[in-house]
Amino acid sequence: MALGQSPTTAILRLPDELLASVLQESVHVEYKFWRDDDSEPFLKPCDAATARALISTCRRFQRLVTPLLYAHIEVRCNGAGRGEREVANARRTRLLHRTFRTNTSLWMHCRRLEIGFSYGGKPLDRESPVQNLMYIACDCLNWLTNTIDLRIIALPSGLLEEDGLTTVLLPTGDDLCYLIRLATDNLPHLRHLDLHTCNEAMLALPTVIAGLSGLKPNACLRTLDLSGITHIGTDDDWKLLRAQAGTSPLSVLKLRNFTQGVQALEALVLWPAKLTSFEFSMPFSDHYSGEGPLTRYNLGVLQQVLLHQKNHICYIGLQELVNQGLYGFDVTDFHSLKTLTLGHDTTGTDSSSIANLVAPNCEVFCWDMVLEDQQCPEKLGSFNQPEEDWLRAFAQAAIARKSALRHIKVLYYPESDAYLTEEALKSLEYPWDRMDRLAQEIQPYGIHLSYSAPNISRGEFDEMVSGP
Repeated sequence: MALGQSPTTAILRLPDELLASVLQESVHVEYKFWRDDDSEPFLKPCDAATARALISTCRRFQRLVTPLLYAHIEVRCNGAGRGEREVANARRTRLLHRTFRTNTSLWMHCRRLEIGFSYGGKPLDRESPVQNLMYIACDCLNWLTNTIDLRIIALPSGLLEEDGLTTVLLPTGDDLCYLIRLATDNLPHLRHLDLHTCNEAMLALPTVIAGLSGLKPNACLRTLDLSGITHIGTDDDWKLLRAQAGTSPLSVLKLRNFTQGVQALEALVLWPAKLTSFEFSMPFSDHYSGEGPLTRYNLGVLQQVLLHQKNHICYIGLQELVNQGLYGFDVTDFHSLKTLTLGHDTTGTDSSSIANLVAPNCEVFCWDMVLEDQQCPEKLGSFNQPEEDWLRAFAQAAIARKSALRHIKVLYYPESDAYLTEEALKSLEYPWDRMDRLAQEIQPYGIHLSYSAPNISRGEFDEMVSGP
């Protein structure tokens, strides 16, 4: 039988465009979303074992699958001790480096690069093969010039004393600044920069600014995602940054565990020529696991900061601020705002100032029921009469002002075993009934209310409430 007629090779008759799509779905693993992160990732995770098997099948598969296998690169630059995991990570990193060094044609395939530093909690072993592979990170930033998304993770660094031995772990502030500069100099297509640090490894904001100082206004970088900023920095630093207002190509700022004060935050918000998206959270857990903030941020303080970019900002996401309430927060003059996300613990349920949340052109409002202290779960009683009344008041304010609101999203993931008193349990109404009732009320006005799929069925709820 001719090769083209063989049913076993029918897939090979597909053109490259279709065959590439089939192979792409074959090697990708399911992407895990967390709460409101419902946007499709530009690069899905790859099943390396399946990809390698397909590459060995035939030359055509090899040509189409190889770019997928090397699209997401992870480099683990150091660890501590000789644990199996640390040794395995170091071995993979060294082998990957050797592969890139000997086969330069693979460099072009990388789209997402993740560079990690970690401290494993053990004293430094000078003979360990897992220490200080930063030169590999530097080589990757020089070689993988098609990278779009760069993430640098540093979990504690510096000088640590344990069992009488000094452990020296990278990166220092200078190391991180050098890596950022390498990225801005050598990655012309870089659009997303994520710097994730905590505890002893927390970044200093002046270090980040210094690393990005070489950015040109026409650079591709759009997103700066910072998790962990120390108190280091002076008024002179913020004056210098304010002097650069409107010069950065950045348009998206994501800040978590931002311990600096208002002056630093204002200077950072003023830096982009057009800031279109702003996310800010200060999780309660960060208050006792790291440095406390210089400013106890609330919605009113953040609104004053964002006024500098009110003509451009399209998305605002604020939650886990610890200080609760809508006082001083008014987005009615933010005419470019399309989506507003707020946490339940940030807004509270006092509806006296709720009309100030209605931006004239805002189409989507998302209310996240997550608790400030994420060590405590959401309960079945977390969405009760006060929450239903607050959302109703918000919808009525939007209707009265004839705003562009078309969608209200409620993020609610209660745990059935979260503690509730017997009295509170007996008085509960099935939370999703409340949401359905409200959805029916506002649907005639063109507003759709959606919520996370119930993780407790009606039958389970009724049995829980009526049971002993």
